[in-house]
Amino acid sequence: HCPYHGWTYSNRGKLVGVTAGKEAYGIKLNKTDLGLLAIPRLEVYKGLIFGCLDPQAQTLENYLGDMRFYIDLFVDRSDEGLQVVGAPQRWVVNANWKIGA
Repeated sequence: HCPYHGWTYSNRGKLVGVTAGKEAYGIKLNKTDLGLLAIPRLEVYKGLIFGCLDPQAQTLENYLGDMRFYIDLFVDRSDEGLQVVGAPQRWVVNANWKIGA
């Protein structure tokens, strides 16, 4: 579910619901053409999920380099791990495999 537009997608990326469809957009939308795009590179580090649109980019671990130290400090603070309380925070960063500081 997109928190901004209110659109709903299947777990395979297919658009299955459009809030206020024709009323909001003035036309009947073709849901078949509006599914989510695949992310060419998807990697997980310490439970954090990173997506990269460049299929030729270096690995996440190599790209993070010394930044891994700071992620480890943040994530490894407790043997019980991290817990998201409330809505997750999201950032869009004009970067490749980086976390906004």
